[in-house]
Amino acid sequence: MPALLKKLRSPVEKAVEILLRMRQNSHAQEAPEFLSGTKTQDFRTLGRSGKIQSKVICMFTCKVPDEAGIRRLTKIEHHLFDGVSLSKERIREIHEFCPEMFCVIENEDANIVGYSTIFTMAPEQALHFISGSISEPDLSPELLITPSDDNFSKTHAYIGSVVVTGDFNVITRSVLLSSLLSWRMTQMTRLALRRLPVFMIAASENGSQLIRFVGARILKEAAEREDGAPVYGRTITPSFMNRANKALQRCLSSGFVKMDYSGCSRSCADS
Repeated sequence: MPALLKKLRSPVEKAVEILLRMRQNSHAQEAPEFLSGTKTQDFRTLGRSGKIQSKVICMFTCKVPDEAGIRRLTKIEHHLFDGVSLSKERIREIHEFCPEMFCVIENEDANIVGYSTIFTMAPEQALHFISGSISEPDLSPELLITPSDDNFSKTHAYIGSVVVTGDFNVITRSVLLSSLLSWRMTQMTRLALRRLPVFMIAASENGSQLIRFVGARILKEAAEREDGAPVYGRTITPSFMNRANKALQRCLSSGFVKMDYSGCSRSCADS
């Protein structure tokens, strides 16, 4: 495992330890502290000892957003990144063009507690972006390609936003962030891409965590780009996705976040 990946694992390991303890404790009567601020459901069952056992399950779903979900995502995106993000109209257009460029985590009330955006484009458009001649607000369906495109195997991907919202502590945030990353890794696996060059700009702490997680290196210094922001990148391979997913799945085995891939494309080879 790369050294840069280990930097993200401290809060993740804490989450794993708590999740495993919850699974072993069949008599837990209330939600653990790290789930504070979330809705939970309490399921009671009759255990082998004949005593009532309680299992608390937190209900989140990680999925492609529908029309209502993309409107909620847009409000959050503009609240956090107004001026450097896509316009409302462009978000709507790109969502209609390729919904799976957006991924959200919703709670039981359909409120968004996390989301990520990734925009796939041809290599020549990626070079324009990396150089700074175009930026995120300039993106449109005309500059992007979808998995149905004949040249999708050569695609490059710009990772836009990776956001966890809400009043959660560090462990809950780590679980939600791990869910977003795992969902994207599975999405890439389903597309059976042999390699996927990705690039990103750190506009938040979540963005900085992602850069450390994937072990990205700097592609363009801030002084070399028109918008004054450095760009980081790396090539994602199946072996990297396999290693990363194994690390992420340790946080997700307790099922607090349901992973819904029904809105994801599949390659012809994927069963």
